[in-house]
Amino acid sequence: HNERVVSRSSKYQPKTGNLRKKTQVVIDNPLPQSSNSNDPVTELRSWLSNNDDNKGELTDQPFSNERLSSEEVITIQELLWSVHKDHILEERSEEMQEKILTIDTATGTVEMPFWYTTYGSKPEDGRSLWISLHGGGGCAQEVNDTQWENQKHLYSPEEGIYCAPRGPTNTWNLWHQGHIDVLFDRLIETMIIYEDVNP
Repeated sequence: HNERVVSRSSKYQPKTGNLRKKTQVVIDNPLPQSSNSNDPVTELRSWLSNNDDNKGELTDQPFSNERLSSEEVITIQELLWSVHKDHILEERSEEMQEKILTIDTATGTVEMPFWYTTYGSKPEDGRSLWISLHGGGGCAQEVNDTQWENQKHLYSPEEGIYCAPRGPTNTWNLWHQGHIDVLFDRLIETMIIYEDVNP
């Protein structure tokens, strides 16, 4: 068997809220401040609330080239994260209900079923994430399904989200194909947003 457990520690990276103490903004070649520009945070809020499909890219907006204070950087980070989070909550609600991640690749659509449960109390800075990979590969689907079912209850961490995905394929290298990193990135991001995993 080639089962693996991938540990995602809750200490991996500070949350956005901690950046107030840790972020230092350094501008080597500061851009000139436009004399007739409005507050870039206000401009960003206005741009985000505009539902016009022809509003253009964010990086093409004049306010995106304005100088920012360290406080404005934090505010904009939190604002953009909030918008991104709302988008993911809406876009992936069906995936979370069905527990199947879906991505499009150059060779077609790839799906990865997953199962997870929660252990322990949630720390103040968010939960840990444990990704447990079943063995098998290079065998019949029924054998890999049995390996997956076994993996769901193989470990019981003291705290965190314990997640056991099902290999998207039944090949011998089912965890070492090009789509795996993309699916894992999607799985981790989904757990950060839906289950308050500490990134």
